Amino acid sequence: MSKKVRRVRRPTTPETADAAAPEEKVVPSAPVRPTPRPTSSSAAGSAAGGRRVMPRRDAPVRQVVTVEELKEEYAYVARDLRRVFILAAAMFTLLIVLNLVLS
Repeated sequence: MSKKVRRVRRPTTPETADAAAPEEKVVPSAPVRPTPRPTSSSAAGSAAGGRRVMPRRDAPVRQVVTVEELKEEYAYVARDLRRVFILAAAMFTLLIVLNLVLS
């Protein structure tokens, strides 16, 4: 990896900021109405000590993946691991044979 180089930041002045970024025309958008919040019932309000109780957001739904789908999706990983294992075994065997021959 190469060494990180720290560069000194130059402070931006209004003249350089205007020259670097052209001024964009800002178009006002339509007013946005806030969404109405659900009102809490009297039982929930008394249980919370008079505070508003916000509804919980639903947790993201996890998709259940089957073993067959995983086998299809990661078949190339099994092939690569098998190939690496065979290559490592062959090299290890070669080292043992060379050790016996050269000794």
